[in-house]
Amino acid sequence: MARIIYNIGYSRLNRKIGGTTFQRNASGLTVKKTCNYSLPVSKEQVSRQSIFTKVNNNYKLLSSTDRSSWNDFAGTFDQYRHRYPFDELNGRELFFITNYIRLLTGNNIVLNCFYWTYTVDTLSYSLRISGSDFILDVASFYGDLSWILSVSLSPPVSQGQLSNYRNFRRMLGISNVSSSYFINYQYKASFGRIPFAGEKIGIRVFIVSKDSGQVLPIYKSMLTVL
Repeated sequence: MARIIYNIGYSRLNRKIGGTTFQRNASGLTVKKTCNYSLPVSKEQVSRQSIFTKVNNNYKLLSSTDRSSWNDFAGTFDQYRHRYPFDELNGRELFFITNYIRLLTGNNIVLNCFYWTYTVDTLSYSLRISGSDFILDVASFYGDLSWILSVSLSPPVSQGQLSNYRNFRRMLGISNVSSSYFINYQYKASFGRIPFAGEKIGIRVFIVSKDSGQVLPIYKSMLTVL
């Protein structure tokens, strides 16, 4: 960076020109090379961007019949946005969110939409510490592999945050079967430490049908680590 002293009759520049920045700051009138700052992109962000691009490219290839089937399905089985629970999703949005979750959980893209709904499973969740392991237990009434569950957890939540908490990080994608999942690595990578028994953890579960694209209301609750 260098300071500039303008002669009488010359206009003072205050803009970027050809990779050079002219500006006025605490040092006076200066000139320096323009820097293009960018935030580092994580592997997870790159992966999610790649998934979104793949879903978008597949939607462009849909026939008019398939697009109509997604619109009809969205109109028959009302789906709502997470942040705006009274705003319904249209067929294109339902295609995106369904297939985004499918790819995120290791499944293939569904191009055509089927007109049936599965019996909604009864699911329950618990968190526990066993030795040095942090475990998520999922109990399913049906356990028929027809639903995909995208499970997100929060860091330990204080008493004053229980009623309005939003800081969730995705831990894993699973099917609706009764099982126990070791989540030490995922949780510690997201929040820096494993919680202690007795601490409260927020859980949010996004549930979508593997075949039909039916999306259930997001499950959100607060669990006490056992």
